[in-house]
Amino acid sequence: MVGGRNPAIMRERASGLLPNFTEAQALLVKESYGLFMLSHYSFVLVADCNSVKSTTNCSDLNAGWACDKGVDDSRYPDNARWADASNFKCSGFNGYPQAYRDTLHLAHAYDQNAGILLTENGWCGNDTIDNQDQLWYFQTHLEQVYKVITEDCIPIIGYHAWAMMDNYEWSNYKQHYGVGGGLMATVAEGFAFGTGSAIARHGVNAVVDSFSGSKDEPVAQPVTAAPAPATRALGVAAVCASDNKAFLDCIDRNTHDVAACQFYLDALNQCKQQSVNI
Repeated sequence: MVGGRNPAIMRERASGLLPNFTEAQALLVKESYGLFMLSHYSFVLVADCNSVKSTTNCSDLNAGWACDKGVDDSRYPDNARWADASNFKCSGFNGYPQAYRDTLHLAHAYDQNAGILLTENGWCGNDTIDNQDQLWYFQTHLEQVYKVITEDCIPIIGYHAWAMMDNYEWSNYKQHYGVGGGLMATVAEGFAFGTGSAIARHGVNAVVDSFSGSKDEPVAQPVTAAPAPATRALGVAAVCASDNKAFLDCIDRNTHDVAACQFYLDALNQCKQQSVNI
């Protein structure tokens, strides 16, 4: 989509299975997108199967998809946080927040002018009420989104937490991605957790309200409490994302005339300064 042809490594390893584009077709495909969309859940370490870091021989890979990839993807980061081991449907699922930021940097490197919509992000949980693993996952991953927006200036235009409720799309009742049970069951006791399908319109702060704490010492702020610093920071991140999109839209409308979009640029700079002061 970016360059008009499949990546060189794909053409090298699976050329016989891929279509060959004519020059006209390549030009038609090149940059034929309006934005990038990214879904992110879990993380694995990857090494070329021919490298010294690989624990799998290339000859041992199954024919087809695995052989064409040519990678060892059987390992995980040492400091990843794991889902419930007793839930076989979440086997291998882990949280590794830094990977989220790294992946967004990789996507942004392909086209620095393309906005990025974070379409899905969530934790594979069990039926635990007030699931602290799930709370930790959203808090830490949204912190990475905040850094990407305010420190890296990558144009994130929306974020969706997956999901508001369980839909059991994988034909079983063991995987719980919905925040309705795991995160919102204690609302009656005076705790609140904002969730995320409206984030594409209202920004990142709609996902994490005022929770803080670790797995060992979970702390939930009452609804009446003043917003925690992390919450205020996420609110600023949402505003920055909105201001950034408005500036980019103005630039597009005015053929990259920055002077014509000074109002939006000033608002964006003010937002960034506010994030520094938090």
